[in-house]
Amino acid sequence: NVFYGFDIFQNIFTQLDGQLFTKDGQVLNIFSGKTLVNKRQKSIGVEALNLFTSFADPRFRYYTWNEFIASPQSPYKNFETFAQGKVSMVFGYAQDFKKIESIIKNQKQNGLKTIPTQNIRVTFFPQIDNPALGGTRKLIGKVYALAVTKSSQNPELAWDFLKFAIDKSNLQAFFEETGLPTAHLGLLKEQENDPKAGIFVRQAKFAKAAIMPEAIPESYLKERLTKLVLDINNGTKSAAELKNIEAVINKQIQKYLKLQQLITPPPIIKKTPNTKQ
Repeated sequence: NVFYGFDIFQNIFTQLDGQLFTKDGQVLNIFSGKTLVNKRQKSIGVEALNLFTSFADPRFRYYTWNEFIASPQSPYKNFETFAQGKVSMVFGYAQDFKKIESIIKNQKQNGLKTIPTQNIRVTFFPQIDNPALGGTRKLIGKVYALAVTKSSQNPELAWDFLKFAIDKSNLQAFFEETGLPTAHLGLLKEQENDPKAGIFVRQAKFAKAAIMPEAIPESYLKERLTKLVLDINNGTKSAAELKNIEAVINKQIQKYLKLQQLITPPPIIKKTPNTKQ
């Protein structure tokens, strides 16, 4: 019942120095990647998942959450609970201000008690290590890129639109309307001072993009991790199940790569004619 549960897990995993996939995108390391805990090598994925699920486990000191706090059937899950002031914080992105403001407006219209929108504040994503003590900030960010594909029916018109969209004045107007940080370097300094978007602009300077391989959509991995979290909360499985998830997905990646080799035509090699002098 947490709107960005998968994203939170990814960030914890990254902070423990993990990489979900190898650089070539051919191997998932969600279980095999190791980290040092109390001088012992342990699975990064297991450690990250245990920390994440410990917040919903009454046996741990971090216990602050359970299935009754937010409805899994609601469109925005814990965002609605936050809007009602039942929890003090949620994880979100810059675009979520509009969502939360809309939720507050709708709940007020339905006679529910809500927090004032002017009381919402933003801070950096929490870190396992304290940067003040020599740690480094690690963060997964959502990055959206614009492109014109080869199959575009109107490529010239599409390129003209992209040029229009990235014009500085248009980007400024887009920011004022949506509150979403820009990729334009000339506008970042100004947007850093924005009370709502400023934190996101500053985090964007060191955030990493989570690159998912073509063989495995993010939704596929997200579904399996979400189900595992539910099973852990129900006491039917443990984080060690990540080993099986990793094996299944890696097997699918290898099948995909072999299929690609079969359907990809061999490169054309041009032969240079022998010339005699």
